[in-house]
Amino acid sequence: MMSGGNLSQYLAKSIAVMVFGSNDYINNYLLPSIYSSSYNYSPPDFANLLLNRYARQILALHSVGLRKFVVAGIGPLGCIPNQLATGQAPPGRCVDYVNQMLGTFNEGLRSLVNLLNGNHPGAIFVYGNTYGIFGDILNNPATYGKKILHFLN
Repeated sequence: MMSGGNLSQYLAKSIAVMVFGSNDYINNYLLPSIYSSSYNYSPPDFANLLLNRYARQILALHSVGLRKFVVAGIGPLGCIPNQLATGQAPPGRCVDYVNQMLGTFNEGLRSLVNLLNGNHPGAIFVYGNTYGIFGDILNNPATYGKKILHFLN
């Protein structure tokens, strides 16, 4: 077992990869027949609720000694099979309203990362633009060297 000093040194050298939010949308907000969150919160309000909880989790990990964080945004959920199966998008297209609602969360997360970097010297917070990465893969599959089987077609 590590002593407190050793644990702090270990945590200070570790990298925490934080991936939150997708399930909050897929398994809650986008299921109005089961959960009332989409009736109780507008998309921006729900995003802000998640961001506030996310910030508390990050700060709790920082308080125990973690100093390096990769914080991933949410990818284009309107393009996943779960959402395509709803039939809310034309064939070969993503569910646009789902992807649009994620903008507030991802922009807020990027701002949170900038704020954390400014307020916590000695710590490093990096925003991972998951939406941009997967969006580019879906829109430009040949760029990645192989023909990707596109599940939208």
